[in-house]
Amino acid sequence: MILGPAIGRAEDKKIVMIAGKPSHGPNEHEHRAGLLLFQKCLATFPDIKVEVYDNGWPTNLTAFNDVAAIVIYSDGGEAHPALQDGHLQHSTR
Repeated sequence: MILGPAIGRAEDKKIVMIAGKPSHGPNEHEHRAGLLLFQKCLATFPDIKVEVYDNGWPTNLTAFNDVAAIVIYSDGGEAHPALQDGHLQHSTR
């Protein structure tokens, strides 16, 4: 799979947002809540589709089909979802 810029009209744009697994107490680094707020803001733009995935990398890799952008809000370092289980390598093929 190759991830890169989607070429086309605005209505063709799909954004995948990946929320990292909970790692802090309530009201501290709430990955899912932050991305749901971002999704709500982007809903005001016509012809943009936003999909939010909770608790790390999506299990169904078809989530990345026809994606224009990927947003990841998570812990960094070894806890970053793209750096676990070869996800980064898989998504750049």
